[in-house]
Formats: sequence, structure tokens, C-alpha cells
Amino acid sequence: DIINQINQYQIDLNANDFHKKTVGIIENYKKYYLNNNSNIKIETGSIEKVSINCHRSFFTLFEYLKKWQFSELPLSEIDTNVIYRETYNKYFNSLTSTEFDCLLKYSSLYLFEIEFEPLPERVKETQKLLELALIEINNNRYTFLHSDLANLLIDSYVTNNIYFKREFKNKDQFIFKQIKEYICGFKSLSYPTNINTIIRNLYINNEYELLKRLLNDNEVKEIVANYFASDEIKNVLDICYFICFNAIIKTSNETLSYYFNNVILHNDNFKELLLKSEKSLELYNALLYVLYIQKNDLFEKFLEYFSCEEEKQIFVKAFIKDYLSSEENGDQNEFGSDSELIYKLFAVKGLMIGVYID
Repeated sequence: DIINQINQYQIDLNANDFHKKTVGIIENYKKYYLNNNSNIKIETGSIEKVSINCHRSFFTLFEYLKKWQFSELPLSEIDTNVIYRETYNKYFNSLTSTEFDCLLKYSSLYLFEIEFEPLPERVKETQKLLELALIEINNNRYTFLHSDLANLLIDSYVTNNIYFKREFKNKDQFIFKQIKEYICGFKSLSYPTNINTIIRNLYINNEYELLKRLLNDNEVKEIVANYFASDEIKNVLDICYFICFNAIIKTSNETLSYYFNNVILHNDNFKELLLKSEKSLELYNALLYVLYIQKNDLFEKFLEYFSCEEEKQIFVKAFIKDYLSSEENGDQNEFGSDSELIYKLFAVKGLMIGVYID
């Protein structure tokens, strides 16, 4: 099968030299086919067109190569839709409806290399997908061999399922529904533990519209807030990045306010993590700036978030860290020196804190 062939050729699926590897693989296949049947006529055509047809995917390439030995057409002229149809028949037709649904949701996640945990109501179906070697498990997280396989499965479904066009306008709408239903499938458990990975990977892959639509969705919103307000979060940076992502992709003011209130203002875990952090002042300043440019009432709320004693704790820690750092090597953090940040915040809040360092 595909996986065995990839292992046989010792292919690095993340390699950048797809075109160079493609030439070698095609030549080896051509020699093999001709050695087994010298009477067949086998033509390659344009290697560049083959790369384009395969969408630079080794998984799709091997499906083309299997079809090639029985085709009278050059490799580059084999119809992509034929490949999708055969892939669909091979992988989907043998599955039950619940296994089918499960595979679609997991594939939609792994398009963006989002590791996942089994849906609570689909443990048996997930095990079946493992047995079929469609997915694999590493360190208690489930994955595909590569995102290219997930993409091939999705494209095969989109192209061949007779109900797709009735329900969805396009592939993006389909992916949104699959990821939303995956997240909502954990409502009985409050949240899936890969929420942070979903948000980060969509952001990293520049899927801003998809991410914005998910974060604005009322059903998803509650589950996401549950996750970031939970003890699952051990690093305050995760919460700060989450709020910043909302601002960058321009979720609605209502959405940002909902997350800010539930994940920060009414979340004791956030305050505790921020006060413990070595970057507490940097993060405090960064959040203030993000909220300030939103031009809503969240900025004023956050100014009153910490008590005077808690603010002193943040500022004193920053002064000491900045002083010791300058004594050692003069390094500054990415936001500028902590002393500069403190003076900026003094100006904003009108604070006067008597801190003296000998």
C-alpha cells in the first residue's frame, strides 16, 4: 500500500525537493513496469504537470503511479478526478456511516496538522480507523502519517460524495462544520484538550477566516472559554496569545468581550499564573496595548483588574529582574527594558510606587 511504498523509498514527506524526488520515483516505477511487461507502452509526459496534478503530495503521486501501469495515457494526462474516485471507493466505501463521519472530522483537523483525541462517542470507530492504519497514535495523541493523506481523503470526499454539493457551497464551509462538530462533540466533558492546538495551527496556517468563524460561533465560544479558564492551562502565555489572536483576526467586539470576561476577569487561574510569571510585566503591558487599540471598555476594566499590592508585586519583580539583567549583560526583553515598561504604565495609571534598589 501507499505507506509501505513510502517506507520502501525512504521518503522524507517534509522534504522541499519534491520535484527531484518525483523524477527518481517515476523512473524507478517505469523500469519496474517495463521489466515485468516489455510489451506495454508507458509514457511519462510532463513531470512538472505531474507535480501540479499531485498538489506536491507523495500520497497522491503513488495513487497516480498505481493507475499508470493500466492506463494508455501518459502519467501527466491521467485525470485527477479518476484518482479521487478510486481513493474514495478504496477508503470510504468499506466504512460504516459513523466510521465515515469520524474519518472526515479527523481528516479535517489533520489538514492543519492538528493532533486529536478520540471523540467521546466514537471510541469504537476510532479504534477501527487505527486498525485500518488510516490514523496512528503517538504519545496518546492521534495523527495521520502526514497531512497530505488527510488532504487526499478530504479532496476525494469533496469530489465524489453525491450529497456534498447539496449541503455545502465549498470545501471551506465543509471544513468549518467538521471542526465545529468535533469541538462540540466534547461538550459533555467541557472541552477537548487540543483546543489550544486547533487555534494555534489554524492561525499559523493563515486560516484567519476559518478561525474567526469558529471563535465567533456561539456553541464553540462556550467550549473554548471553558478550556482557557480551566486548570488545563499551565502557561499564562497561552491565554495571552489567545486574546491577542482574537484581536488580530478581528473577532467581533462581543466575542472578544465574552472571552476577556470569562478567560481573564473571572478566571483566578489567569491571575495566579500571571503573577508567578517571569514575564508578568511584559504580558500585562502587551494585553493593555491590545485592549487599548480595540477602543472599547475592556481597557478600563483591565486597568482595575489588579489590586495595588498585586501591581506592586509585578513592578518590583520587573525592577529587580531588569536591574540584575543589566548588571550581567545589559540584555533587554522583546518589549524593551522592564524599567521602560514600568514608566509607561505609571504614565497610563498615574501610579507612584516607592521602589528603591541600592
